[in-house]
Amino acid sequence: MRGLRAVIGLAGLLAAVGCTAEFPPLGPAPDVGPDQSATADGGVGAPDGGPRADAAQADRGPVDPDAGSDALPPDLGGGGGEDAAPPDMALPPDAGSLCRAELCNGQDDDCDGQVDENYPSLGEVCVRGQGVCRAEGQQVCADGRDAVVCDAEIIGGQAESCDGRDNDCDGTVDEAAAFAGDCELPCGGTGARICDGGVLTCVGEDNAPQVELCFNGLDDDCDGAADEQPDGDCVVGRGLCARAGVLDCTLADEAGRAGCRGEPGEPQVEVCDGLDNDCDGQADEAAAFNGVCQAGVGACRQEGALLCPGGGGALICDAVPLPPAAVDRCDGVDNDCDGGVDEDWQVGQPCRAGVGGCATAGAWRCGDDGAQFCDAVPGAPTAEACNGVDDDCDGRVDEGQPGGQSPCGDWIAAHCRVWLGWVDNIGDPNGLGAIPAWGDCPGAGRSIRGNVACVNSGGNQRFQSVSISGGMDDNDWLAVRFECDAGDVGPWIDRNCQVALAYGDVTSREGLQRLDPRQCGAVAPRTGPNPRCVRSGGDRLFHPVQTQGRVNTDDAFGITFFCGGDDPERAQWVQSSVEVFLGLYNRDTWFDGCWHNEINNDVEWGDCAQSFRDNSGRSRCVGTAGGRGFDGISPDWEVSRCDQFGVALRRAR
Repeated sequence: MRGLRAVIGLAGLLAAVGCTAEFPPLGPAPDVGPDQSATADGGVGAPDGGPRADAAQADRGPVDPDAGSDALPPDLGGGGGEDAAPPDMALPPDAGSLCRAELCNGQDDDCDGQVDENYPSLGEVCVRGQGVCRAEGQQVCADGRDAVVCDAEIIGGQAESCDGRDNDCDGTVDEAAAFAGDCELPCGGTGARICDGGVLTCVGEDNAPQVELCFNGLDDDCDGAADEQPDGDCVVGRGLCARAGVLDCTLADEAGRAGCRGEPGEPQVEVCDGLDNDCDGQADEAAAFNGVCQAGVGACRQEGALLCPGGGGALICDAVPLPPAAVDRCDGVDNDCDGGVDEDWQVGQPCRAGVGGCATAGAWRCGDDGAQFCDAVPGAPTAEACNGVDDDCDGRVDEGQPGGQSPCGDWIAAHCRVWLGWVDNIGDPNGLGAIPAWGDCPGAGRSIRGNVACVNSGGNQRFQSVSISGGMDDNDWLAVRFECDAGDVGPWIDRNCQVALAYGDVTSREGLQRLDPRQCGAVAPRTGPNPRCVRSGGDRLFHPVQTQGRVNTDDAFGITFFCGGDDPERAQWVQSSVEVFLGLYNRDTWFDGCWHNEINNDVEWGDCAQSFRDNSGRSRCVGTAGGRGFDGISPDWEVSRCDQFGVALRRAR
């Protein structure tokens, strides 16, 4: 009984999911009505065992192990009671006849949801036949519905023709066997037929055809006609003048050969292009380009002839340049053949000849010896003058003759001035303007105004003096200034030459001699060292040095002149051409008033003009040649009101 239930349950399952491999179809499937379609719980809505099939399996529960291999779960007809299949899942007794092996018929015979899946080439393009018989079609179901066949319709073949096609559809094109046989050649020989490139041809050793001659009664060219008007191409003219003509027996020669009737082209000028431009039967002949050419540059240049290379192209020159010289001479020739002439020389560039005032301008030229020379001619030397020029052209400037002095001594004495200034009872004289504002000194040669006094050397090589208006002590200052007029040498002397002023408290003149004027500052310290000095600074301003205590017999004053700069030899000559002097005069008062007629001569200043120092009497002075350092004078009294300071600048003797 259990087995019967299993069969009934299996029939219900087959009605729900279609046929399976275990139940092959028995015959054509009858139509199934709507009431026999599968339900939502287990029909064909899930043919691949999808979610619905999985759900059905879950509803079935485990399989009864006693049911045997053919048993079905109770809910598929294998059990009874509440597990039996519902009435709407029952199948008719012949339900298995709906499914069968797949055929090629456009139907899903095996109930797997696919149509004709066992015939994958169905519908593909296919070919039958070959050559001209070849036809294309489509794979279709065979009449027995168990295979596919190509439905292309083959067109029947034809006899083979010499046309490059497989006419007889045997897979071979223009095969020789189809055309085998003898044939007659144009000039009477026997040949064999072949198909050559789609053309049926007779090949073999023929009698040689000849050029058709006019008026000999023979078929010379083997074309089947004798003495016919020649039919063929002919050319009149040569080279680029050649033109097509027409053979004409009326132009035949004595041998009967037809002439060519036509008009040749016009000859052109021959060019190097591989063609016969001038129609003389030659192409690119050398004579057509007969011309002189050159190869190389400069001294290497050589002449040759122009030639045309084979096949045409650019003309070439057959000249072979000479090798360049190892050294390029200064001769106006490109000796090294680099395209430049005398490029290693300075030809044409400016030059100068001579030195100093003799120097003249010129230009570099080439000489006969292959070297360059400056064509400037030096000027003639003249006597040296104080002008910053090497007038005598010896390489030195403003120097004197051997054993003599520089000519600058007279110029400096006439155009330069040494200023001497005095200030009484001022803490810092730089407060006066550091310092042109020393009285009226910048505008006057001598000035005294209250506690400020100043004087300059005057440019006449004599002493110039000025009276002071009070005693000299700790709050007093002496100052020095030096300047020259504008001119050829004035700016140079202003920059490079200076006057230095020295003072010492309780110091002998020998103490001043130990000072180096080149070490003096442009501003002297207010106290110490002792002695101390100050220099003019080259700026045309007053530069002060302070006195110490009461200026009296134990004090000393000194002055000197020196030059420097970037021309030491010139500086040496210029400084040695000058003498500078400092004077001190004890002037008595008269009825408590001063005689202000300052001393302005040489006699009243002792022996300074001869000995450079006079340290006795009421008028005392000290001087030095430029560059010799300080010497000194000392008063023999307390310097006070109405006493005078003097200064002089002279040409060296």
